[in-house]
Amino acid sequence: MARTAVGSRSGIGGYELLDQLSEQFFRPAGGYGANFSSSVGCISEESTLDRSFILPILAEDLTRLDVTALLDRGNVPMGGELGSLGQPPKLLIHALKDPDSAHLDRVQVIKGWIENGKSYERVYDVAWSGDRAVDEQGRIPPVPDTVDIETASYSNEYGAPSLSAVWADPGFDGRQAAFYYVRVLEVPTPRHSLLDVVALGIETGLSGEAASIHERAYTSPIFYRP
Repeated sequence: MARTAVGSRSGIGGYELLDQLSEQFFRPAGGYGANFSSSVGCISEESTLDRSFILPILAEDLTRLDVTALLDRGNVPMGGELGSLGQPPKLLIHALKDPDSAHLDRVQVIKGWIENGKSYERVYDVAWSGDRAVDEQGRIPPVPDTVDIETASYSNEYGAPSLSAVWADPGFDGRQAAFYYVRVLEVPTPRHSLLDVVALGIETGLSGEAASIHERAYTSPIFYRP
């Protein structure tokens, strides 16, 4: 994914916002051993295209996944809020790969809640590519890694161009506030450390860094407030 600075036509401008936050955005605390995270968003004054904009600073070599998620109860979109319910709402999810990047490995829903003063989080695999079966622990086996460390290349032999799901929370408690967001993982692709090694012709190869990474996209949360 790519980091995009966003703004509106009133107030602080996009480039000014980018200047103020660039240190936080583009310098991960872990240094070279860290992987970049990112966000894409749009601040809109009205629900019309000419009253909102996104500052286009997407790098050409970064992943752009198309992810849509909404709740079927009142068509609540990402970032929306849902009131009290007596039964689990259904989350409608559709993910589409970047046409210039890797196939999709899986779609996950992350649920968060607070119970007895402690915060909890659970990850659910809700859609995945291929014919992989859920194991006894409820987990999906990893997709094969096709990354070639000699050429820093990969193939789309595995994965899927798109994934969809209709999911309901199996642990839903209508009295408990919670949030849900969707995360989409690509099949493994070369990590920046491997790309550097190959591009610079470093004969010693990688020095402890991973050769591949699952690029991913994630949505804004949907909040349930009884």
